[in-house]
Amino acid sequence: MPDQEIKSYKILDWIIISLFVIFILSLSNSIFVNQVGYFGALLFILIKAFLTRKNPFSKTGLELAFALYMLAEILALIFSDYKAEAFHNFTKRAMLIPIVYTTITVTSNIKTGKNFFILFLVGSLVTGIVYLIVSVQYYLNNQYLLTESGPALIQNPITTSEIISFTVLFLFAFIMNEKTSWKTKLLLYSGFTISVLTLIATYKRTGWMGVAVGIVLILLIKRQWKILLPIFIAGLILFLMDKNISQVSVYNFEGKTAKKLYSFNTEGRAWSVAKDDSLFIINDYENGLLFYKDSVLVKRIATPEPATSFLKVNASLFIAQLIDTRFLVFERKNHEIHLINEILPPGDTKDFFLLDESLYTLDIDSGLTYYSSITKKIKPVRFPELIGFNKMFIDSSSFFFAGDRSGAAVYFREGNFPGELITKKKLMI
Repeated sequence: MPDQEIKSYKILDWIIISLFVIFILSLSNSIFVNQVGYFGALLFILIKAFLTRKNPFSKTGLELAFALYMLAEILALIFSDYKAEAFHNFTKRAMLIPIVYTTITVTSNIKTGKNFFILFLVGSLVTGIVYLIVSVQYYLNNQYLLTESGPALIQNPITTSEIISFTVLFLFAFIMNEKTSWKTKLLLYSGFTISVLTLIATYKRTGWMGVAVGIVLILLIKRQWKILLPIFIAGLILFLMDKNISQVSVYNFEGKTAKKLYSFNTEGRAWSVAKDDSLFIINDYENGLLFYKDSVLVKRIATPEPATSFLKVNASLFIAQLIDTRFLVFERKNHEIHLINEILPPGDTKDFFLLDESLYTLDIDSGLTYYSSITKKIKPVRFPELIGFNKMFIDSSSFFFAGDRSGAAVYFREGNFPGELITKKKLMI
C-alpha cells in the first residue's frame, strides 16, 4: 500500500477518534454536540470502509435482538393511528443501534475502552460540578419551589437525571468491587458524592428510582446482606408509616374569610380539580376522571393514562390532558359525557392554549402546533422554528413565548398564526 494512502487512513483514524471523544465527553451535557460526535464518527468510518473496501463492523451477537426490535417498531408504525409521530420515533430509535457497532469499531482494545470509559466519567463529573454550581443559585432564587424541578441547564432535567444515574451506579460498583490505594478510593468517593448530589439537584424521581433499584441489585450480586437488611427494614418501616391521603376540600369565601363547607377523600391520588355547574371533576392519578356532586361520586371515566388537567371549553365540550401529553376531547349529549376525539402532539408538550374550539400545543422539542378544531381528525399546522420554548400566551394581537434557554419572544398575531417577530430577548436567570 502506498505511503500516501497509509497517511490518509491515519488522518481518517485520527478524525474518527477525535469525533468519538467528543461523543463520549458530551454524553452528559449536550445532545447537539453528542450527535455531531456520533454521526461524524460513523460517517468517517463509512468513508474509510468505502476507500479500503473492508467491512469495519463485526458481529456482536445482538443482531437477532436488533432485528426483532426493529420489526416491532415497523409493525407499530404500520398500525399506528399517528403515522408521522410513529415514523419520527422509529427513525430516532433506528439511529441508536449503530452506536453499538461504532463503539466496538473505534474501541480497538481493552486499554482504549478503559480510556474512553474514564473520559465519560470525567465529562460526567465536570458536568455535575457545573450543574451543582447553577443549582445553588437556582435554589437561592426559590426556583425549585416554582418549577418543582431542577434547572434545565444543558438539557431536560429528566434527561440529566437519567444520564447522571449511570455515573452514580458505575462509581458505586467500583467502590464495592475495587481494592485499590487510598488515593483511588478518595477519587471514587469524591466522584460518587458529586454525582449523587447532582442527581438530587435534578429533583427528578426517575433517576432516583433507577439508582435505588441499581444499588440494591449491585448489593444483591455482591451478597452484601449487612447493608441490604437495614435498607429493607428502613423501607418496610417507611412503607408502614407512610399514609398518603388524597383529599378534596370545598371552601366558601366571604370577604376576607374562608369557610370550609365539606371535604371528601378519593381512592387514588387527586391531581387537580375542575368545576362544571354543580359537579366537581377530579383528575385522579389511578382512577381517571371522577365526577362528584357535592361529596358523592356520580360518574367515573377511565383514561388510558393519568389526566393532569380537565378544562371546560364550552357548555358541551371538555378537554383533558394526559400525562403522556395526549389530549382527550369529550362532548356532553343528553346529560352523558362521551369521548369524541384524541389528539397526540408531535413532541414533549410543555404548555397548551385553547382558543374557542381550536388548540395550540407547545412542545419543547417540536415547536408550536395548531389544531383548528379539537372535535375533528384534521391535519395540524406546525411551527418547528419555535423549538425550545415551554410557556406561551396568546392575546388578540400577539403570541408570547418563553423558555429557560430560548429566552422570551413576541410575535405579531396574523389570523390564528404567529407572524413577524416583534422582539426576542434572553432571560437573565
